[in-house]
Amino acid sequence: MYLATVLWLLRFGVDAHGHTNHAQGTHTPESVVHEAGGHEYRCTHDPSHIKAMHVDDIAHSKRLRTESTADVRRPMKFAFLPYNDAAGTSAKAVYLRDTIMPAVQKILSEIFTVETWDNSILNTDECTIDSTTLALPGVSGGDEDFYLMYDMFDLSSGTIAKAGACYILTSNSRPIVGIAAFDPDYVGPDSSYSEDGQIKVALHEVFHAIGFSGSSFPGLTTATTRGKTRNFIASATVLAKAKEQAGCDSLKGAELEDEGGSGTAGSHFEERVYGNELMTGIVNTRTMKVSSLSLAVMEDSGWSYVADYNKADTLFWGKEKGCSFHDDFCLTLGSPQTTVSESTFPVLVSGDTVNSRGYSKYGCTMGREYKGVATAYYTSLSVLPTDYQYYSEDTSTRRGNGNIYMEYCPYYSAEEAYSSSFAQTNEAAGNCRATVDLGANAAKEVYGANSRCFMVSDGKPYCFEYGTLAASNMTMIKVAGATEFSNCTCTKCDGTDGTTTVVSGGITITCPPVSEIYGQSPNLIERRHEY
Repeated sequence: MYLATVLWLLRFGVDAHGHTNHAQGTHTPESVVHEAGGHEYRCTHDPSHIKAMHVDDIAHSKRLRTESTADVRRPMKFAFLPYNDAAGTSAKAVYLRDTIMPAVQKILSEIFTVETWDNSILNTDECTIDSTTLALPGVSGGDEDFYLMYDMFDLSSGTIAKAGACYILTSNSRPIVGIAAFDPDYVGPDSSYSEDGQIKVALHEVFHAIGFSGSSFPGLTTATTRGKTRNFIASATVLAKAKEQAGCDSLKGAELEDEGGSGTAGSHFEERVYGNELMTGIVNTRTMKVSSLSLAVMEDSGWSYVADYNKADTLFWGKEKGCSFHDDFCLTLGSPQTTVSESTFPVLVSGDTVNSRGYSKYGCTMGREYKGVATAYYTSLSVLPTDYQYYSEDTSTRRGNGNIYMEYCPYYSAEEAYSSSFAQTNEAAGNCRATVDLGANAAKEVYGANSRCFMVSDGKPYCFEYGTLAASNMTMIKVAGATEFSNCTCTKCDGTDGTTTVVSGGITITCPPVSEIYGQSPNLIERRHEY
């Protein structure tokens, strides 16, 4: 059965994803920008952090007369259409066209089914991104469910990519055509970003193009938490997934970012609450997760998306940490401090100095895939907001992590580990899941797909092989040279921060709660090779 829907043609210059250098209050397209982990948002060439910005593009999208079908559902068909330099023969263009975009295409078809739309868009109109105008090709809704037109050119100011909706259906405002641009400096086999990292950037942008936008979020509501009124997505599925993720039945919904100006605020999940989720405002290309929250937003959009939650990644950030993790400040002010989660936001004091930047402590990133360092240093601000002046025993009111999106909370960062004295000279050394054969070694570390980060009695993080038995709240650990796993029978493996230790091969290891390590990994983007 066909549902006739009228779409009106409107001239539209896409305000796409413009990731720029901490451009608070700056009206820029949705895009991806270099962010230095903990370096006060300086625009640097750190291949692990991307600042995401978004503006309200759906409200200005062109509308075209078309029809949609409500009775034909299939795995999402996503077409990418290169233009100009992106359609050329350079190594960068070929890499983007033959490696990155097909991976995004494959992931979307695995996580979403969608109802088809019918009829055609003619090649008599165009969409603009920055100052570049792309003429629409003749496309048909019977062939694909979404079309992405993209080009490759200099985006300046450290911007890596940007994207937005271009055409939407009048019946329900569902985006059916999007437009994107990629900066060639950050694309290709010779990029400082890994292949998986570039796929994460592209997938983040495509989510915005298909409709992850502040203008279309379902079930928006407000509530007061952590000292201010904040926005939440409280549609049925998103609310249920947010409560499940938090382990908090009184949660108001999935909290939205309130920092970063119009390009970031309101169109991403809150960084402080959701850390390394795909659609937070800072995209971390090492540890980013495509969680059930992003899938639920699309499912609740009213655009006929149905998500396969079995394909979603486990988001360990905030997992089952309870209501206080969301409702309370990460650290109490003054001394002695307390924290809502030591494994996420560690208490740092003046004696903690594992690097030269400030108060600092070794640890593991959430999900325990990487070794990390948490740091609180003198930020470049003259004074931090009062609610975030956690270090009153220090006469400075400037000490914090430096990341406003994280509310200046110190947290274990893989990027900090690479710049600290503990770190590693290459990425593999801090990535427990890397293919590194250490052989016999004094620390008895084991790297590989089944390894994770654990704290050892010397106060440093190490990589060991692991297994889990969720039903009995047990983590099993194997060190190098061991012939079998040692059971880590935690007395506090119920999701709270535990301190139980296990001795394996002479190494005393702190046992984490099962909630911090049990879940689906490797991540969705890496699992694309299994589809």
